Amino acid sequence: MGEHRRALGFVLGALFALVVAAPAFASSVEQLPSSTSKLRIPAAVQRSCAAHELLGKRGARVVEWTPTDSGSVAATLAGARGSDWDLALFDARTARRLDASLAPDMNEVTQVFVRKGQTVLIQACRIHGSASSARLTISAVALPAKANAALRKAGVSLTSNLATAATSYASGARAATSWR
Repeated sequence: MGEHRRALGFVLGALFALVVAAPAFASSVEQLPSSTSKLRIPAAVQRSCAAHELLGKRGARVVEWTPTDSGSVAATLAGARGSDWDLALFDARTARRLDASLAPDMNEVTQVFVRKGQTVLIQACRIHGSASSARLTISAVALPAKANAALRKAGVSLTSNLATAATSYASGARAATSWR
């Protein structure tokens, strides 16, 4: 429980720091060009999309994406009702999961902080249902240079500290609800 509270405290503290700093940097936030593509996965496979990267595996499609600036990226997956697809983001260099959306339908949303030049693997998995295609949209926002420098000076590595804290928080939340 103590680790869970520390992780939650870190996440809340980091988010508070970003909120407090936001007005100073808001004028220089830059929405980067988004991209939308149609993904086709011919066969559904019942398995976890978030456990590990599934490049070349049946029931999954992996798209590489590399940001031109440090900031935040959101990947969304949308499609027909009645089918279940999931979405997961992985760091291409370390294979570490950055985020995942495992909703019981085809409307999935993931978001993660990224560094300039960091390759992210965006993985879509068709779990069940008849829909063999879905629409993937990738939207990014560049973190202003001043905010990025201030966070680095404070010792905050967005892609490691926040992801680690969020994973720890999510694990603690699952453990806390599993005994009920």
